[in-house]
Amino acid sequence: MRWGNTEPTEAEFVIFVEDTSPWALRIAYAFTQGSRDAEDVVQETYFRYWSRIQHTHRPPSRAYLYRALMNNLKSWYRHNRHHILIAQVEKAADLGSDIAVRDAIARLPLAERTAATAVWILGLDLDTAANITGLKPVTLRSRLSRARTRLNRWLKED
Repeated sequence: MRWGNTEPTEAEFVIFVEDTSPWALRIAYAFTQGSRDAEDVVQETYFRYWSRIQHTHRPPSRAYLYRALMNNLKSWYRHNRHHILIAQVEKAADLGSDIAVRDAIARLPLAERTAATAVWILGLDLDTAANITGLKPVTLRSRLSRARTRLNRWLKED
């Protein structure tokens, strides 16, 4: 979609939402581990984004949406981390090793978890993931390497 120098209309923003919402929902579901809250976080992100671009008169961008979504997911995590950790322990006790890997990814520090989610869960190539996360490719590779090392250590302990 091409945006002119004019203020974005609601119809144009709806098209942007339709184009990007499957992608945003995949990120939110991966981050929240399939929680029902993922849809609420995405909806809140779009709501805030719409009010923001109305004031700035700038066209929406996927990179800005990603950053806004990650900020909302961080806030969601801070408010829900206690419940998440309890749920992770219960899941790991009930299910097999696939859940153990997912739970281990969820325990990663935020920077490493973001890199792991973008590349391993969403399947983005390194350049695309680096562009979306705002990182240099070498930084992204470094975070993935640290995440891989940490995951290997944790999974060997279990």
